[in-house]
Amino acid sequence: MENKKCYLCGDTNEENLKEVKTVKTLCLNCIPKDILIETDPLIKAMYAIEYKRTIIKIVSWNWQFDTNAKKYLEILKYSPQVLIIQECTKNDFDYIKNMWKYKNWYNDDLNDENSPLGVAIFSNDYKIEFTNIFNRKFRYIIPYYLSNEKYEFTLFSIWTKPENDSYKKHLDNAIDFYQENKMIDDHTIFIGDFNTFANDNNNYLEEIEKRFDLVSMVNSTQNTEFRDKYTYYHGKDKHGNDKYGINDFCFISKDMKDKYDIDVIINLHNEWDEKEDKKRHWKGLSDHCPISISILLKE
Repeated sequence: MENKKCYLCGDTNEENLKEVKTVKTLCLNCIPKDILIETDPLIKAMYAIEYKRTIIKIVSWNWQFDTNAKKYLEILKYSPQVLIIQECTKNDFDYIKNMWKYKNWYNDDLNDENSPLGVAIFSNDYKIEFTNIFNRKFRYIIPYYLSNEKYEFTLFSIWTKPENDSYKKHLDNAIDFYQENKMIDDHTIFIGDFNTFANDNNNYLEEIEKRFDLVSMVNSTQNTEFRDKYTYYHGKDKHGNDKYGINDFCFISKDMKDKYDIDVIINLHNEWDEKEDKKRHWKGLSDHCPISISILLKE
């Protein structure tokens, strides 16, 4: 592999480099684990039990645009089967799209914002298609049909924008619309950045859980230590206190909650670094942290 190097991080160590059908040359650290499992028998054996139980593992992150190898390598540590990124520019998308078999980047500029930011979704295991019914006025509540030879889901990728300055009203109207069109069923997932800023000073966490309960969906972190764990940093208040909230959620059909095991990973509180401008970023990378939701066959 003379003159070969990893497309992402620049590693030139021949022992680490691999050629993968769907991507350019990558090192072992940069290859998505689902590809690595299928291409390396030893690694496949190592993860055989975990991989066999996992129906779908979704990682969602608002990574505050401006992609780089450090951000991408950090999110690969979660080994997503489906990766969803909010605040993803087209350049971000183009930077990593060749490493995934199925992918989509969505941005509509319906309000003539001319914003370069959109929402991206990637997978090697699940085919990604827009659903037949897609009301684009609900920004950004994007309905996808995910499928492989064994499973299929309706997945709503979320990066909510306000309607008349109300994020909540916008989400309520979208849920009503898709429920009326029978698109919320027993294999439905809503995941992403809901822009709720739920915290101890408001009751939005309870309100959004009650809203989804009306369509037979449940917070994936319900009855876990992660239910109240913040995912977003909003600067400091006038007294200099840090303002944290929960913006990032995953809601799943109640039938899925009953039928499968759900494994959740959300940040540790000590992973928020303070920058020179007195703002905090998760591991110095974004004002949001990722959330990881695995839906597993019951043991």
